[in-house]
Amino acid sequence: MARDDMDELLLKQDLLRLLTDNLPDMLWIKDLEGRYLFANKALCDHLLMARDTEEPIGKTDLFFAARERARHPEDPDWHTFGEVCRNSDQVTAEANRPMRFEEWGNVRGKPLYLEVHKAPFYDEQGRMLGVLGSGRDITEEVQLRKKLETQRNELEYQARHDLLTGLANRNHFQEALRAALQRSRRSGLGVAVLFIDLDGFKNINDIYGHDIGDRLLQLMARRLTSVIREVDTLARLGGDEFTLIVECVRHPRDLEILAEKLLQAIRRPLTLDDVTHRMTASIGISLNDQKGIDCQTMLRHADAAMYRAKEKGRDRFEFYTSRLTEQALRRLVLENELRNALEEGRFVLHYQPRIALESGRICGAEVLVRWRHPRQGIIGPERFVEIAEHIGLIAELDRWVYRNGLAQLQRWRSQGLVSDDFRMAFNLSVRHLEQEDFLERFLALVRDCDVDPGAIELEITETRLLGNLQTSRNLLSRLKRLGVHLAIDDFGTGYASFAYLKRLQFDTLKIDRSFVRDLPDSEQDGAIVRAILGIGRALGLEVVAEGVESLPQRDFLRAEGCPYAQGFLFDRPQPADVLESRLRRLAARTSWTSRRKGRR
Repeated sequence: MARDDMDELLLKQDLLRLLTDNLPDMLWIKDLEGRYLFANKALCDHLLMARDTEEPIGKTDLFFAARERARHPEDPDWHTFGEVCRNSDQVTAEANRPMRFEEWGNVRGKPLYLEVHKAPFYDEQGRMLGVLGSGRDITEEVQLRKKLETQRNELEYQARHDLLTGLANRNHFQEALRAALQRSRRSGLGVAVLFIDLDGFKNINDIYGHDIGDRLLQLMARRLTSVIREVDTLARLGGDEFTLIVECVRHPRDLEILAEKLLQAIRRPLTLDDVTHRMTASIGISLNDQKGIDCQTMLRHADAAMYRAKEKGRDRFEFYTSRLTEQALRRLVLENELRNALEEGRFVLHYQPRIALESGRICGAEVLVRWRHPRQGIIGPERFVEIAEHIGLIAELDRWVYRNGLAQLQRWRSQGLVSDDFRMAFNLSVRHLEQEDFLERFLALVRDCDVDPGAIELEITETRLLGNLQTSRNLLSRLKRLGVHLAIDDFGTGYASFAYLKRLQFDTLKIDRSFVRDLPDSEQDGAIVRAILGIGRALGLEVVAEGVESLPQRDFLRAEGCPYAQGFLFDRPQPADVLESRLRRLAARTSWTSRRKGRR
């Protein structure tokens, strides 16, 4: 070979080496035994950890992997690429065609992902000499891809599952029910939907807080899951409402057995933070016994049956019947009518007088809202307050009650119909305690009506005090400082202690009507009433007995020193004009008596 030709060849080799060593991709050529014939700088630096590009010649990937692991015996995963590279070489040679791989392993103890292209390497006679290849580091790309995949899976999970319990959510439930109905049409076997609603769960949140409520829901979800089959679909629609899809139903008796097992699982006591809770549930059951029934209809049927179970005493199950559809429709009509009732002026306030037992005079009144329905007449709050909460009308209704009740109080005071110590009592619900702006809105109403705060009494049910004690204490303390009187309603039915009475600084205890009903015959109720009266005297609190309906009840309470009472014996809740007429007669009689005494 001439000198010029040799120089030209060496120059080409130098240019080739310079080119390959400056590329970021790894390049190599191996013989059929896996020994390197060529390796560029990127391969030596990153994968082989070789001294230079000459060291790999004649050696295999296994050599470099074994050498690196020997240098780091404490970490067997320090270098694991050798075996992977060797296997893909053999696959490429056997396939006798170019191939693409994604290879991964550990290098320097860290994961490394490579996109690798390999192809057979031939001599001029077409004989396979080995395998050549290139590799590109795609570790960041793969990690990003995995992160996006994880996020996508999480979003898909969240879209189909309830995050609190891990059960199916409403969307997943509807998809599963549609699929179950399709399978039922093919197989001829029945599908059932069970609507499960925990009884009185709202009280758990109100008394113990939402954290305890959430933990209880999680435990109930696990209990329900332990009863059902794997093929059944249990979902949480929201709040304390669960639904269950049961497939391959052959006889309604099977559903009765399942429903009773679910009720038994829910009844078992459970302890959270040293407090034992006993829950029950109402279950409604609907079957696809109508041709062409759809998901929404089945759910409505199960919901209607669940409400029927609640009406019949709770802690039970009921099957759907066509009669329940009529009841559900009536409830829907009631919802629609309730939405317009405020605008149409169909609410009215009734007032139940509070009587001083010794003198018989009216010393206060409790404000009670009624719905004046165009066809059904006067409807009590037990029939519409829950619906008002459900449709988001309750806050507006509360404001209406306060505004009109306070205005009525001011009219009576300005006309001299009530004494200076007359107080108007309003319900203070947990909804109010949870509203950050309640106090400001309440004070605005008091100012607008020009009412003395000392003439107002706010009643809160005893069992609601523990929901958020700190929040309750802050709000009630501020009301107390303004001069508003505070009362515990239904005293004796909940969990109030002397500590709460002292800390929250109440003015009045209202004895629950359940302790008055059987007086004076019930020794046990008599003892409870005496004890509450003793608490009131010891703490300097006023005591009011609710639900007084007979003279023997009144006489017992008066003999035991109960100062105040209210109930049907004295007056039923009545419209403002009726009570006002009575107040005018009493005022006139008092004035006439005073004049007569003056003449004497």
